Amino acid sequence: MVKKLLVVDDEKIIHDTIDLFFRGTNIEIEHAYTAQEGLDNFDAKTSWIVLTDMRMPGMNGTELVKCIKDISPKTPVIVMTAYGSPESEQASKEAGAFFCLHKPFTDQEVEKLVETILQL
Repeated sequence: MVKKLLVVDDEKIIHDTIDLFFRGTNIEIEHAYTAQEGLDNFDAKTSWIVLTDMRMPGMNGTELVKCIKDISPKTPVIVMTAYGSPESEQASKEAGAFFCLHKPFTDQEVEKLVETILQL
């Protein structure tokens, strides 16, 4: 089964890193550099896994989680953060985030999360 990973982050290095992690797999990657762009690219009929940064200009990652979950409650969303606090992580989880991933992260951490989601 081909899944699509929607990566939403304002840093190009994160997009490049995720591309490297999933090169040669059956995961198709779509990129958005703002939460609004990610929301505009999101299609509830597609089998998405959303990987979003917590802190971005404009709408933040927790707000994006809420919007995605309003459109498609079953879509798994992983929130990435370099500045995670227990309060912000709790807010993301309450909004419906599947997991909060701390930057910097390894390819194994991301791949394991995606594999776990694919097995659900």
